[in-house]
Amino acid sequence: MIEIYKNHLGLLCTRVNDSEVRVEVRPCFPWSRKNNFFSIRNEKGVELALLSSMETLSAEMRKIIQEHLIQLGFTLSILQILKIVEDIELRHYEVRTPSGVRTFQTALDDWPKKMEQGNFLITDLHGDLYQIEDFESLDKESKKILSPYVA
Repeated sequence: MIEIYKNHLGLLCTRVNDSEVRVEVRPCFPWSRKNNFFSIRNEKGVELALLSSMETLSAEMRKIIQEHLIQLGFTLSILQILKIVEDIELRHYEVRTPSGVRTFQTALDDWPKKMEQGNFLITDLHGDLYQIEDFESLDKESKKILSPYVA
C-alpha cells in the first residue's frame, strides 16, 4: 500500500526507496464512480500505484486526496441555492459554497446533470463545476428554488 502525504510545502508526496517523490492523483473513471480507481503518478507521469477505492485508505489520507481532487477539478460544493433567475439565453445562479456566496451563469438549455450517485453537477459558462452532493440535504427553500431544474 502506498502512503500519500503533504510535505512541508503542501505538495502531495510519497516515499520511494527512502526518497520523497512528488505525486499526482488522477481519477480513472468519471464522476459516477467518484470514490473508485485513481492512478498515482510521479512528476514524469509514470504510474506508481492504482488505487481501487478511497475506502481502503486511512481517514487522514482520504481527506488529503479528496482535497487534492477538489482543487484539481475546480469543483465547488453548493450548500444552499439563494436564487436562480432566467434571462435572455442565460440562467443566473446565486449559491452559497464553503468559500462563501458565488454567482455564475449557464446557458438556458444547460440543466443540472443528475449523476449515478444521486448528486447533481452544474457546469457554468466558463467550465467551472458546481456540485450538489445530496439534494435531500438542502434546506427547504433551496429545494423549492432548484426543483424546477432537476425534476
